[in-house]
Amino acid sequence: MSTTSESIRDLRRKLAHRVVEYAKNGMTAVASSARHEDIAFFLDPELYAREYRKFFREAPLVACLSSELPEPGAYRTFDDTGVPILVTRGKDGKVRAFLNICRHRGARIVRNECGKASRFTCRFHGWTYDTAGKAVGIPEEDQFCGHIDAEKHLVTVPAEERHGLVFVQTTPDSSMDLDAHLGEFGQELETLNLHQAIPVLRDEVKIPSNWKYTLDTYFETYHLRSLHGVTFGDLFSSLCVFETWGPHHRYTFSPSTIYDWVNMPEFDWPDPPSRSTGCFPNR
Repeated sequence: MSTTSESIRDLRRKLAHRVVEYAKNGMTAVASSARHEDIAFFLDPELYAREYRKFFREAPLVACLSSELPEPGAYRTFDDTGVPILVTRGKDGKVRAFLNICRHRGARIVRNECGKASRFTCRFHGWTYDTAGKAVGIPEEDQFCGHIDAEKHLVTVPAEERHGLVFVQTTPDSSMDLDAHLGEFGQELETLNLHQAIPVLRDEVKIPSNWKYTLDTYFETYHLRSLHGVTFGDLFSSLCVFETWGPHHRYTFSPSTIYDWVNMPEFDWPDPPSRSTGCFPNR
């Protein structure tokens, strides 16, 4: 067994111990006190604008897995924040990100979701850029009187790799301190061995909903028996473990059989699924 596999197993066992301890004492993760939220928290447009700027323009975001840029020339587009971003791996192996916008007339340059290329050409006027964002081909360039050289190249945005993930910050000329942003949570990400992860399925559900409603629901399992009672509600208990690292969190929930584990020797506990640290098997 590799060191990485051992560390993942250790993490699962650590979480299992905490869940079983909660089950033994009839407890679950709870807040220190009740919180009463005004409806404006969900509907105030000014608050939404501040949150949008903070989360999607000023903070590092995961654009893709490192494995999705496996070699020089590999690229992906990232549009989730409303800012068109092109993420590439250069000839030197370094990941870079740019606004996916031609410097001449603002047309989108790359229209495919992913691929491999050594050059990116805007189909509007044929301006061409390399994987470092440098303009390497401008038709009739001598006709652009007084054109500032720096304004020919793609606009860069911060991009870095950590723990098998590619992070970007979608505001040009901003400063991204990724180590400070991740803090101790980076160690938890490293345990997951995301360097070897590959995408299996991509799906998108488009429902007009406030993102806070969705996030709040995923912070608790209290609703499972009533809301999902005829589907999978009986598979899981309402017992959970909630951990935070600055702005990051991990939510661990458990099978409905968790109370049987209380009276089991640890070596009889079922092993969690090999690719999950978030829930334990129902068996």
